[in-house]
Amino acid sequence: MSAIEEKSGLYKIFNKLFYKLARSYLRIKKPYLIVTAGSVGKTSAKMFAGQLLQTEKKVRYMSDSYNSGLGLYLSVFNIKVPTIIINPFAWIWRVVVALLNFLLPKPDFMVLEYGISAVGEMDEMLEFAKPSASILTAVTPEHMEFLKDIDTVAREETKIISATKEVAFINSDDVDNKYLSDLSKVFFFGSKSENKAKYKIHKIDGDGATVDFIVGETIFENVKLKIISEPLIRLLCGSAALALHVGVSKESIQSTLEEIDSVPGRMRLLNGANNSSLIDDTANFSPSAGIGALKTLKAFNAKRRIVVFGNMHELGDYEAKGFSDVGAEFKDIDQFVFVGPLARKYFTPIVQKAGYEFGKNLYEFEDAITAGKVVRKMLQPGDVVIIKGPFGGYYLEECTKQLLNNPKDSTKLTRQSNFWLRKKRAIFNT
Repeated sequence: MSAIEEKSGLYKIFNKLFYKLARSYLRIKKPYLIVTAGSVGKTSAKMFAGQLLQTEKKVRYMSDSYNSGLGLYLSVFNIKVPTIIINPFAWIWRVVVALLNFLLPKPDFMVLEYGISAVGEMDEMLEFAKPSASILTAVTPEHMEFLKDIDTVAREETKIISATKEVAFINSDDVDNKYLSDLSKVFFFGSKSENKAKYKIHKIDGDGATVDFIVGETIFENVKLKIISEPLIRLLCGSAALALHVGVSKESIQSTLEEIDSVPGRMRLLNGANNSSLIDDTANFSPSAGIGALKTLKAFNAKRRIVVFGNMHELGDYEAKGFSDVGAEFKDIDQFVFVGPLARKYFTPIVQKAGYEFGKNLYEFEDAITAGKVVRKMLQPGDVVIIKGPFGGYYLEECTKQLLNNPKDSTKLTRQSNFWLRKKRAIFNT
């Protein structure tokens, strides 16, 4: 939603109304509430948990990344934001749908995600609803323009732990122990051998990954995943542990793990033009996610590795360091394409210093669509391209769209609803 739409009187009225409706629904129906929180990976963790639970449980979760404010309240009823925010009839219909939910059987489980960008927002969401179980995905730099420093990020994100009623599943790779004071309800997952839930990757290639998951005494051997990103494999590990905790059978978890794909825009493997492979990671862009994306790309046995990166936004005083941290992982990349002023300002000097040259293996563009059309002409069989960009503004998924071998795969990209396409038509004038 635009700032103008969020400040409109209509928005404020329905934001307040749906807050009351959603809060009342949760208190009356009392589903077992699972909440994902953290700097990155919230939506992926939510989707993984929801898909693992739904094999044997009645569960509700939203496929979109609705994690704060009106979007969060709508997600309780699995309702999407109207394409045209200022249409009162669209809102009235959504109120009717929400009210009908009170008359229908409740889901046994509900999975929500809580996203913060400022101090105090987590308190507001925990006042709205406290989870029975939670997954804390990461404590890494995010929205630093507002949160300022990593200690503040940690203080705000870890509030989910003390508010959780039963057990908080913590990604030990991306949440430093120094930020954890109460371990009585904590269940650690990740790559560390001492974790209660851990994994072992045997292989990652263009077909996915082969992985073992060990959750306590339960072992899932040689699971053939569609997912290629180790950070996402970690979140799958935590989600599998949660599913076992609430009573999903080992057999259902094993079969579902092999069917789960990445959420659109989050390290999703797609077929590119001219027998190339695409890793679409265009949902958002933070320093830790950028580093993880580059490590995944370099794990591929590719003819050429091509990076298409956009800006990173809302880093505040952390901006220069954030871009520098990502740039430190640029080794062993064959081609760089940068889209947007911040990407050009920070990334271009890094690769120029390393010897890359404009027109040879370094390119800059003002917009995602132009970048995509040019990169498509570059593609050769065996190339692997990663496309990563920020939420809003530059929409790098529209670059990915230009690179697809099958245009119908555009449905697998992020922000393809009528709501988002309307915004992007105005920005790209097409």
